[in-house]
Amino acid sequence: MYPDHNPANGCGKLSSACEQFFIEEGCFYECDHNLGKWRKHDDCDEGENGWEIKDMPIKASYCDAWYEACKGPENKLCMGSGSTEGAPQYGYFAQPDCHTEQGTAGCKRIDEVYTSGFHMCETMWAGSFKYENDTSKDAYVMSFDVGTTNPNNAMFYNKKYPPMCPGDLGAVNLTNAELEGCDANVVAYSHSYLGTAPEGTYKDPNSGAATSASAFGAAAAITAAAVLLA
Repeated sequence: MYPDHNPANGCGKLSSACEQFFIEEGCFYECDHNLGKWRKHDDCDEGENGWEIKDMPIKASYCDAWYEACKGPENKLCMGSGSTEGAPQYGYFAQPDCHTEQGTAGCKRIDEVYTSGFHMCETMWAGSFKYENDTSKDAYVMSFDVGTTNPNNAMFYNKKYPPMCPGDLGAVNLTNAELEGCDANVVAYSHSYLGTAPEGTYKDPNSGAATSASAFGAAAAITAAAVLLA
């Protein structure tokens, strides 16, 4: 998770299983160039929302596993004391505001407000992701095994990158990417969210080995966990 979304004096530490999924989402957003295919571009909001994505299909099995991992009384986010089932007072992006305005009074169990993997994936990020339960259709995952090819590169292979919104927020934030444990060289090479670099590989400056330009996942998540817990 981004640190300001769950500060040390906030709603308490998430379980390791639950936190892992939030770390994977952060690395997925910041590091996988396929996100650029789903960037919101037809409503640029004066150029200040170029970072948004919309309706990116995520495998139902991944969303369901995430929800199961985040059940339980220890897994809370600041969603507002006025939150009810299916209706968070503060969405995921507004958690820093919730912490400032309500403090620990705004903390709610994830499974009190979000009732399923479908609800979590489609609601928590304000429509950024779409729950895809048809296994015959293309859909993405937010992590994959180290040393394997990114399966997301085979999804929506012919889908073009749409135009970008103007403004400074149209590009991925490399500071956040590094904070999430993603390899800055990979992000810089692939232009991640921008999707402007040619397909292929970059050469690791340390080992000289070629690595997938969109590589992220378990190794990044482990690194990120160490950063966030430090």
